[in-house]
Amino acid sequence: MDKPRVSAAPFQATLNTRYYIDYEWWERSNMDFNSQVARLCAEFDYELPQDRDLDEMVDWVDPDTAEVKHVPLILYYVMQHVAPNPDFINQRISLIDGIFRALLEAGNYPMTPKELADRLNRDHRTILKTLSGSRIYQGIRPIQSEG
Repeated sequence: MDKPRVSAAPFQATLNTRYYIDYEWWERSNMDFNSQVARLCAEFDYELPQDRDLDEMVDWVDPDTAEVKHVPLILYYVMQHVAPNPDFINQRISLIDGIFRALLEAGNYPMTPKELADRLNRDHRTILKTLSGSRIYQGIRPIQSEG
């Protein structure tokens, strides 16, 4: 997936703002995205292969559009082996964990608060308020369109 444009200028998020997981945020924050996702996989009794570079980019065919996208191998494994679990997204997890999982499930395809609300069965205004604050949770950032 191409890197969305992110600006340092003041930005007002709306219900049409799309959010994605910023892998560079994980690197800058000295947190390990792969470890976080590996823990999530373990929660569903799926063990990631040890003999593969999980950052390797692989082709994935979007089942909705038939478009071929390049995704990190670790994301491919989540989409193919973990996200199909019916309990992957549920009402017992936190809102942020739900958003993170929804984005993983979608191949990190950017989603609006409305789209996330539909997937999570949560209020879109609460999602917008949570994601549009100054704090960045789990690398979830807005795509800021150029004026």
